[in-house]
Amino acid sequence: MEGDASLYGPAGALALAAELGMNADEFGVCLDDRRYLGYIRDQQRDARADGVSFTPTIRVNGRNVDATADAVIAAAKEAAASSAALR
Repeated sequence: MEGDASLYGPAGALALAAELGMNADEFGVCLDDRRYLGYIRDQQRDARADGVSFTPTIRVNGRNVDATADAVIAAAKEAAASSAALR
């Protein structure tokens, strides 16, 4: 299913659940329940408002950082140095 656009609909989600060994019937009930739909939409709205446009999004001190180990380490070191300088 990797890279398959149909993954982003209910049928694709059910197929992926089955492929992962989940109980597709139970997963389908949860998917249809929509109990958390409002929460999910709130999270999506807040993420967009915060400038999140893809996952993973990594932030250090409120600044987006490339999702590579080198970039995260460099940003963390920079943040630590800035924090130490403020003491």
